[in-house]
Amino acid sequence: MRRSFYRTFACLLSLLPLPNMASEPSRQEQAWSVTLENDLFFGTDRHYTNGIQLEWSQHFPQGQDTGEESLLFRGMCEAVGCVGMNTTLVRHRVGQLMYTPQNISIREPQPDDRPWAGMLYYSSERTFSDAANKEEVRLIAQIGAVGPIAKAGQTQKLVHDTFSGDDPLGWGNQIGNELGLLLMLEKRRAIEGLSFTWPSDVEMRAVRHWRVAVGTIMTFVGAGMEVTFGKNLTDIPARPGDIEIKKKRSPRVVPMSSSGLQAESSLPVRRSCVFDWLECSLAASLEARLMAYNIFLDGPVFRRGPSVKSRPLVLDAVLAARLTFPRSRTASCGPLFIQFKVTQRSPEFRSSRKIPSQTYGALTVGQTFW
Repeated sequence: MRRSFYRTFACLLSLLPLPNMASEPSRQEQAWSVTLENDLFFGTDRHYTNGIQLEWSQHFPQGQDTGEESLLFRGMCEAVGCVGMNTTLVRHRVGQLMYTPQNISIREPQPDDRPWAGMLYYSSERTFSDAANKEEVRLIAQIGAVGPIAKAGQTQKLVHDTFSGDDPLGWGNQIGNELGLLLMLEKRRAIEGLSFTWPSDVEMRAVRHWRVAVGTIMTFVGAGMEVTFGKNLTDIPARPGDIEIKKKRSPRVVPMSSSGLQAESSLPVRRSCVFDWLECSLAASLEARLMAYNIFLDGPVFRRGPSVKSRPLVLDAVLAARLTFPRSRTASCGPLFIQFKVTQRSPEFRSSRKIPSQTYGALTVGQTFW
């Protein structure tokens, strides 16, 4: 059974577009990041309790060919009408997710609380932008392995043995091994009426979005908006938690010279935040999702397993602060950054006991685009 599971997983993984590691490094900007997401930042250890993710990204200037062909993304793009847009960003992510009930020291099943579950996943994303950089389409394909094969129990025990904490005893009750797939479409558009520039070059950019996800991992529709404050922002800034793309500003223009030609200004773009060695931004977002299915709550699709009655409406409020260190930039590598994101999530399921909302934090460290 396990050998068949591995064989099926390898077959499905081969259908997804993988990073083109042999591509010409100078053809595009590249970046990486590592994210640790945990509710221990706010003194709890329950429900969505841990996530770790590695991300590798490529940024392509408008009109530049990515050098990658994907039948999956090409078909998705033809279906949603983004064929005429340019691919501006490619992301590859691998990670592990972990879910537990509120009391992890109980060995027996807890049918009135969240099921134990873990997942290892790989996802690939393409971002398409229009020529004016006012609208984006994001297409995401994800494949995951849910169950003991994800080794979430071993990860939690290792962390608790290292940093102290209750011994997690209930992993024998987790959702069994199952493959999961997810396809997601997200559209984002700048809200020009809520975009401002204040003295000292401080900017505000607002974006509205909607997204649809279909698959055996999750199926939902969601909508919301984000507001970002900072300097030198794009018209559509990255969502909180994403790697931010530096805006390619148009050259500044000075008055007519005596020769009648307009000359470009040599003034540098101001991005500093208090200190010239620091750049910063602050982002906030709200999203509402109508959930049709969630494997981590409703249980597996192809077998019987632990489940709980999920709520159809879930709300997320997110606040993210980001610091970038421009002096860490080198001739071939972009600057380093650190970001902390706080998410407040409404209760996701119903129970005979009171289920509170959850707050968790995400710490991201990485290297952004040059």
